[in-house]
Amino acid sequence: MFGLDLSVYQLDRPLMVWVAVLVVLFLLLRERGLVGWPRARLFAASLTRGAAFLILVLALAGPHRFDEQPDLSLVFVMDASGSSSGGRLESAVTSLEEWWKQRGDVPASVVCAGEELALFDSPTELRRAVPAVHEHTPSDLGPALEIALEAFEPTSSKALILFSDGAVTSGQTERAASVASIRGVRIFPVPPDEGKLTAAARELALGDATVLEGDRIELELVVDTNSAASGAVILEDTAGRELDRRDGVILEEGETRIPLSFVATERGVRQLRARLEVEGDLFDSNDVAFGAIDVVGTPEVLVAGDREQARSFGRLLTSMTPSLTYRTTTVELPDSLENVDLLVWIDPPFKDIPEARGAQIRRFVRQGGRLIVIGGPRGLELEDEGQEDLKELLPVHFPKTERKEPAPLVVLYVVDQSDSMGRAAKFEIALTAVAESISMLDPESRVGVITFSDLPRWVVPITEAAQIETIKGKLSELDVYGGTSVYPALQLGYEALIEEEAKLKHVILLSDGRSVSTLRADGEVVHNIARRKFTLSSVAIGREADQDELRAVADIGEGRFYYTDDFSTIPQILLDETLTVVRSNKIDANIEVHAVEDSRYIGGKPPKGIDPEMIPDLAGYVRGMQKTTSELALATERGEPLLLGWRHGRGTVTLFTSDFEGDWSQEWKEWKDRSKLWHAVIKETLSPLPPPEVELDARIVDGELRLRYSILDSLRNPRNNLLVEGQITRPDGEQLGVSLQPTGPGRYGATLPGALEGGYLASVAAVNRRAGSVDASGGVIPGGTVRASAGSTSSAESRAGTLNLALLQRLASETGGRMDPEFAQVLEEGVDTRQVRVDSWLPLLWAALVLFFVDLAIRRLRVPRFGSRS
Repeated sequence: MFGLDLSVYQLDRPLMVWVAVLVVLFLLLRERGLVGWPRARLFAASLTRGAAFLILVLALAGPHRFDEQPDLSLVFVMDASGSSSGGRLESAVTSLEEWWKQRGDVPASVVCAGEELALFDSPTELRRAVPAVHEHTPSDLGPALEIALEAFEPTSSKALILFSDGAVTSGQTERAASVASIRGVRIFPVPPDEGKLTAAARELALGDATVLEGDRIELELVVDTNSAASGAVILEDTAGRELDRRDGVILEEGETRIPLSFVATERGVRQLRARLEVEGDLFDSNDVAFGAIDVVGTPEVLVAGDREQARSFGRLLTSMTPSLTYRTTTVELPDSLENVDLLVWIDPPFKDIPEARGAQIRRFVRQGGRLIVIGGPRGLELEDEGQEDLKELLPVHFPKTERKEPAPLVVLYVVDQSDSMGRAAKFEIALTAVAESISMLDPESRVGVITFSDLPRWVVPITEAAQIETIKGKLSELDVYGGTSVYPALQLGYEALIEEEAKLKHVILLSDGRSVSTLRADGEVVHNIARRKFTLSSVAIGREADQDELRAVADIGEGRFYYTDDFSTIPQILLDETLTVVRSNKIDANIEVHAVEDSRYIGGKPPKGIDPEMIPDLAGYVRGMQKTTSELALATERGEPLLLGWRHGRGTVTLFTSDFEGDWSQEWKEWKDRSKLWHAVIKETLSPLPPPEVELDARIVDGELRLRYSILDSLRNPRNNLLVEGQITRPDGEQLGVSLQPTGPGRYGATLPGALEGGYLASVAAVNRRAGSVDASGGVIPGGTVRASAGSTSSAESRAGTLNLALLQRLASETGGRMDPEFAQVLEEGVDTRQVRVDSWLPLLWAALVLFFVDLAIRRLRVPRFGSRS
């Protein structure tokens, strides 16, 4: 009748209702009235007292009802990191205050993820506590989410409202979100409305930190944007001179790499600055990236060799951009190489080079000189005593050349007999190849055959090669079994070879698997073979073979390494190896030239690069085996090196095993890309990229220049106990020396605080600590000198302030929340409810108390009668 639903009320003590009725009746019957009072007043007093007692008893009966309320608690997380500057934080706090008012009775708290983490009871406390945001304040939402998870009230539904742009620069935000999902906490990201467009210059990427004067420098500005935009990029030096400009650049959402270029016209360290101009960009401070390069003068080039060929090579130098000047000399080098930067040596007479001259040339390269060696009719012969420096210098092992008098020869074949050799008849093919190889030897030569699986065994103890039929019979009885262990077999063969009196002792190892014994742990026998002047070649059969291990074994043993996954070629490989042992290393035959994919000399596509399919054949070359750590560019069809290079000390060596303009390279004279190839070879020799085993990372983080240097050996093991020194050129031109200390296996680092705005240039080299220093007799300098540029940039926060909606969407999806919701959706959708008891006895008690006072007033107060006499 009056909109009051009494059915929702319950009583704790319902019998009290009957007590109330009886009490009221008793009071009414007991009432005698008031003398002299009107009947109406008497009735009113009785009714008031009865109602008071009735209500009082009803209150004592414990009336109550149960209301449905959301079983929900809230925590608001406010991202106050650097990317919230530019008005974003103020707007977010205002939104939070509006949401706080709408929450009603739902318990809530506030977590601030700023320079310091803090928990607040209300947005008012947050506003008082959070100062203006500095753009360098890092963004790490992970700890804030962890605090929020502990701040929830014990309710069945929990909602986390995240006011953030998602521009996280550190921490493990998504891991914290996973914990939230497990705990049943839904995350509702609320991204900002202001500053939707953010473009940031992340990095000025330089191809090389050292360039030649007059060379065109190609570089890229890496830009991050949160939405498509357009703008301009200006490249200038720190004096404000414009070097390049690109207007109307289209910036895609995400990363855009903008190519820039200029011609290096001034020597010395050049400071570079790339500036981005995009209308409507939220942050101005992240629109600049810096870098530094070292522009070196034109190198002094000495071309040594036949006069006509030297002059022809010189014409290649003058046709380059920038043009290089040169001088020529005969194949006999001048006494001093002090003023030479690049030595080009065509068909050098290695066998006539005195030991002291070989040491001089090696020292020239170790201390930073560049060397290009080109083969020819002399055959690159390196077999005499006293040529160790030249042998160490070149990236190829050359086989012994034919002697005037055949020397006694012992060849030992060490063959894998493990189960894996049984697949595709590899073992039978290998044994057949061994027999054919033995038949090619002089009958007076001595041979032996060892097979190995888990353990080695002699199949053919060392005997004369003339016993070929007996040897074949023993080989035909063999079958595969067991695992693979190489080095016990080599040890068994080494002990037998020691007893042999032959001058030339050679081991040929064939395997298709990975040995349980390793070069690192058990390879002392390989070094012993090398110390005894024995030689060792290896053949890796199939893709499962440990090519790196077998290549290293051949490298140490000064033999050759072969690899094939075409098992039918095994006999040809052993035949070639046998002929190499007993004959000359010069090959006069038509050779197909194969380019190695992604080589630094051949890389790129026409017309800028070289078409690998159009490289002409050669009519001959000097046979050799590539050393580990060298980089191959051109090879024969059997994988033997034609063009390759490596780092040696602080310098570089490039080797071409064919000739330049002789009988072997007649077809190359008409090849249209010949000059392009040699230009690439010269440039890469002068300014080589760091070897893959060496990495230098230089970057500026939080106002500090951080150098991180890592280095591996040829087997990809960390190189420790090195003396690593660096030189830093600062933006103001000052040069600082720095020592990099070990930070882990094969890793070294240094930190310089107080970084200036601008570009830094870092040069780092490593020396064996035992050698002490780099001098004429200094120790090996692994990897040579590497250089890297680092430029001061804007804060990571302003670069990341690109409104990372993808991250926010993942947080919402993983936890069952909603992206950018209405607050009513947070309070209602998917929220459990609970019944809340609402007691009604207190209003009844107050009503009864009021009625008692009314009753008392009726009974005790007398109303004076006007006009009466006293």
